[in-house]
Order: sequence, then C-alpha cells, then structure tokens
Amino acid sequence: MKKENLISKIVGKNYNNELEAVLEQKAFEENVKNTLLSILYKIETGYKDVEVVKPDTTTKDEYINNFISVIYNQCNKIKIIRMNETNTKIAPNHTFFIDKQKKEIESYPIERKLLYAIWKISKRNLIINNEYYFINYSLSNLLNVGNTIDRIEPLRDFNGYSWTTVNSEIESIEHNLIYQNLRILIGNSFLNKWIDNKEIIIDYYELFTDKLIEIYGEKDTNILIDLLIKISTLLLIKFDDKKLKIYIKDKKTINTELENMKNKQRYIENITKEKTELLNKIKKIDKTLNDKQLLQEEYIKRNEELPLDKKIFSMRILSEIMIKEREQYYSKIEEKNELLNPKKFVEYSEELENKKRYLDILDTENVQEELKKSMLQFQKIFLSCFTKKINKAETKQEIISLIYEFRYYIQLPISNNAKIYEEIQEQLKPTIIQLYNKAVELKVIQKNINNQDIIYMIWKNIFSLRAINLEELSFKIIKNKGKYEMQVFDEKIFEEKIPLNFDKDINLKENGIKVGTTQKFI
Repeated sequence: MKKENLISKIVGKNYNNELEAVLEQKAFEENVKNTLLSILYKIETGYKDVEVVKPDTTTKDEYINNFISVIYNQCNKIKIIRMNETNTKIAPNHTFFIDKQKKEIESYPIERKLLYAIWKISKRNLIINNEYYFINYSLSNLLNVGNTIDRIEPLRDFNGYSWTTVNSEIESIEHNLIYQNLRILIGNSFLNKWIDNKEIIIDYYELFTDKLIEIYGEKDTNILIDLLIKISTLLLIKFDDKKLKIYIKDKKTINTELENMKNKQRYIENITKEKTELLNKIKKIDKTLNDKQLLQEEYIKRNEELPLDKKIFSMRILSEIMIKEREQYYSKIEEKNELLNPKKFVEYSEELENKKRYLDILDTENVQEELKKSMLQFQKIFLSCFTKKINKAETKQEIISLIYEFRYYIQLPISNNAKIYEEIQEQLKPTIIQLYNKAVELKVIQKNINNQDIIYMIWKNIFSLRAINLEELSFKIIKNKGKYEMQVFDEKIFEEKIPLNFDKDINLKENGIKVGTTQKFI
C-alpha cells in the first residue's frame, strides 16, 4: 500500500484497480505497466472533453473497458524498446511491431504509438466478406486504420484542459478524414459494431449500403460508395506495395479472361479443353491412390521439390492432400460447366467487368494528385448528405449535436498544412447558413442576424476556434481603426480576437448586429 503510486490516487479507483488486476496476471516489465497506467490516467482526465466535442462518440466507460479487455485478451507480451536499441522486431521508419497470432507488441516509448498498437492488435484484417472482391481488403483497411486513429484521439488531442491537434501526429490524415466523415454520417455505434464484429456471416457492408440509402437516398449513396472505393484503392497504392503487386497480377488475368470471352466459340472450346485436363488430373490421382508403388513415387517426387519446413511426413498425409486436390478439381469442373450456361456466362462476364472497374484505378499515374481530388469530391458529397441530416433534425438536442459535429468536422485536417475550414471555405457556407436557420426554427437561438454573409463569417470564425463548450461562448463585434473585429469570450473571459473582412460594405446595425454588444453564440 505504501508503494501506491500517484496515478492510482487520482484516477477513478474502479478503472485503475481493474487495469492493475489485469497487469498482475501479465509478465510485463515494470516500465510497460507504468506506461499503461499513465495512458489510462491521461485518457480518463481528458475524456470528458471528448464527449463534449464529439457528441456521437464511444462513452468513457465503454472505451476504458475495451482498452483493458484488449490488454487482457489480446496482449500476451508488450515490450517497450529504447530508441537506440538494435535488438528489436520494429522495422526501420516504424515505431511499433505487432504479431496478432502470438499476441505480441513491441513499441518505442511513445504512449500514443503504444496505444495505437494495442487498438490495432485487436482488429480482424478483413471486416468485409470475401464475396466483395478487392474492396474486402481495401475498404477493410481504410475502416480499420481510421478507427484505430479515432481511438487514440482521446490521448493524442485532449489533456483535460485543451483540445489540440498536431497534424503530423496523425498516422494518416486521409484515413482519419474519411473515417470521421463516415462516423458523422452513419454513426459511431454502427461503425464500432462493424469493426469489432466477430460474426463473419453478418454482411455489414450490405447493411452499411442499405442504411446510407435509407438516410440519404440512392443517388448520393451511389456517389459516396464509388468515391469511397476509389479512395480506399488509392490509399492501397500509397501504403501497401505488397498487396498492390497481387492486384496488378489479378488485373492482367482478368483482362486476359475478358479478351478471351469476346470470341464465345473459342472460349467454349477452351473451357472444354480445360475440363478434359482437369478430368485427366483426377484420373491420375485416383490411379496413384490405388497403387502403393505410384503413391511412393509421388511421395518421393513431391518431397524432393519442397523446402524442409514444408516436407510431407507420411504417405497417409500425402493421400489426404491428394484427396483434397481431387475435390478442388471437381469444383473447378463444376465452375466450368456453369460457364457453358448462357446466363452464367453473362453473369461471369459482368462480375469480371466489375472487378476490372475497381482494378482500373490502379493505373493512376499521379496517386497523390488523384487522391487529393477524390478527397475533395468526397467532402462535397459528405456536405450534401449532412444537409439532409440537418433537414431531418426535429429537436433542440439534435440540432445542437449537429452544430458540434459540424464544428468538429471543419477542424479536421484535410492535408498536412490545412484544415477543412481553410481548404473548402465556400463549400461550407450553405451548410452553415442551413445550421443557423434550423437552430432558429427549433428555437436553439433567437434570430437576430439578417445577412447570410455575416452569419457565415461569425459562425465560421467561432467554429475555427478550439473552445470545448460552444454553449459557453459569447461574442461581440467592435470597430478598431476603421475595421471590424470579432471578440469571442468563454464565460466572460477573453478568448480570441478575429479580424472580419467583408467583401463589401455592410451596415451591421441594419442586419441585426449592434457593434460593441455581447451576444451568446447558442
């Protein structure tokens, strides 16, 4: 008891005690245990602000319970590596290493990187069914990475006093922005269920598409999904060379198959020939399995060609392998038979064309430029969908939540050097005006501004600030040396002074603004 550290005195006893009880069962070094307790303390300290800034987010209880559960169930070994240490599995230019099968983590002594590794080790590589060729990997990766970045945000950006984002500390700005777009549109709970789901039989991609159509309509959903697939593909090209090579090989195979299918007569002849070859292979397997001498010869032949770690250790095992091979050949024959059916032929051709459509994105010459363009297009469809959410809002709490969500959104980085409100200012204006009008309609605020340019200027500037609680903000406009400035206050304490640059002369008084008079924001 004398050694009880300061963290356990400050952190809520339940969380701290639960984590300590788990750590007692782990053979982690003391520096690892202290680092995990420090992460827990910092998360709890700042999480109250997370829940204000992002109304639709995981609760603190759920977040910390999941954090402790991952450490208990999926971390057999955690090791913190000194920055200059050479005996490590961490690759050059990386900050951590994970082995999901062995449940092992190695990390440099950077708390947010260790937390990232912990959340990453908890995820399945594929969260989309295999029937969705190509996107089962590219979109799974986008969602998994985006979700992992989202889950380290409470440690990275919130310290209990302020909300600060350093763009360079975000592992991937593109993954993060698209994930936050989706979280706002489809909901935090749905995305977490999808990503944490262990039941492969549930088709969450279909549920995702259906839910988008239900809320935003088929037209916007189709645009959104197409852009989502394109962006996930471009991110694959940018970050995963190994997977890229596999899909480039697939693309060549598919193009060859489509080319062959143009001549139906020759294609049918080729299928017949392939079936004959498969049947001959089956006959050969049957003959070998029924002749001990031939089986012995096959055993010797295969082992001569196999590396040591893949040797076949008995003829019984060889027999089992060959029986499985025969079953696979029969399955291929069935597939070939189906292609001789005109309807199945057409379906197969359409399936290949659909795959080709995805794979054609791989031909992009300037990945970064195409990615930037697609990201901006995605923001356009996001804003179109978000306006529908505003239109459907029926209560004060709904519109207040949307105001917070939109403020959070325009603070998101869209590049290393710019946030949303700096990059796409004009596209934001209609949405801000709509938020204002809906807030007036639902009596969240009292209408006192009659000019859309003034509304946009005031709301955009307030949204560009990092004040935690918008409901505690007040503002006033003053004139200083012939130019207008807006002063923003947090509970009567001066917060920020912002110059107002109107495109034309505007009579503020006629448009509902009394210069020098303090007004509540919402």
